[in-house]
Amino acid sequence: MAIKWGIQFTLDTGLVPAMVESDALSVVKMVNSGVSTSVNIGLVVDEVVAFLQLNDVVSVSFVYRKANFVAHSLSKLALKISDDLFWLQTYLTSVEEYVNGDIPVTGFVS
Repeated sequence: MAIKWGIQFTLDTGLVPAMVESDALSVVKMVNSGVSTSVNIGLVVDEVVAFLQLNDVVSVSFVYRKANFVAHSLSKLALKISDDLFWLQTYLTSVEEYVNGDIPVTGFVS
């Protein structure tokens, strides 16, 4: 469902082309193959596949949760909020903390 909502959001806001990353390997496999293991999930997978075919969504790919720290942290934050929120120019300070925490440390000093 999150992949479907994310794709719909990118289309509604014009943030395309887009690449979708998810740490749900089984869902990514279903979307990329167009085959699901459940009738209920199959309906959502069919909608996602249709979105992909008709729009500028470049890919849906799997990433490990550790490599997807910002998205995972924002998902946990969203569980505490009842409204739909998105930020295009201004954002919560906690979002900046998540992003800064995800920047690799290179050991170089500038």
